[in-house]
Amino acid sequence: VAPPLSLFEKLFLDSFWNAVAQFYPSWLAPNLITVVGFLFVIAATACAYIFAPTLDGSLKPEHYYFIALCIFLYQTLDGTDGKQARRTKSGSALGEIMDHG
Repeated sequence: VAPPLSLFEKLFLDSFWNAVAQFYPSWLAPNLITVVGFLFVIAATACAYIFAPTLDGSLKPEHYYFIALCIFLYQTLDGTDGKQARRTKSGSALGEIMDHG
């Protein structure tokens, strides 16, 4: 069971996530959405460590933009994987563990 929504999620993100989830094909597994979101976290982290190994804030602006995009895509995918699971009636215990730990 998903935790209760925050005020920002209720006011904006929930409807945004519902709109995004409508674009997913019905054959797309929610766990795949979760894994792809995790890959964006890996990409953001790798970018930070590759271009500023000491994490001293010396990244170029384009690296910060890339990291911000990765974080946005991660949170969008994380917010829509459950929507896809409910839409396709394909929720599972594994999906719950992958999404909530």
